[in-house]
Amino acid sequence: VYESWGFQIFVIFIVLFHALNGFRIAVLDIWPQLQVYQREALWLQWLVFIPVYGLTIFILIQNGIIGI
Repeated sequence: VYESWGFQIFVIFIVLFHALNGFRIAVLDIWPQLQVYQREALWLQWLVFIPVYGLTIFILIQNGIIGI
């Protein structure tokens, strides 16, 4: 189960999203004046998450097809 592509894609999603969400919350906690930009911070989180996740999944699938 742990070596299947589906499980690895799911785990990468959870870990990456959790890390970026935690970073967003930490930044907003450190600088309380940024709380008014909560929505923009969430959009920025997604704008960072999607390409990083996409590239990670691309590399995972590419390595899986090649057989590394």
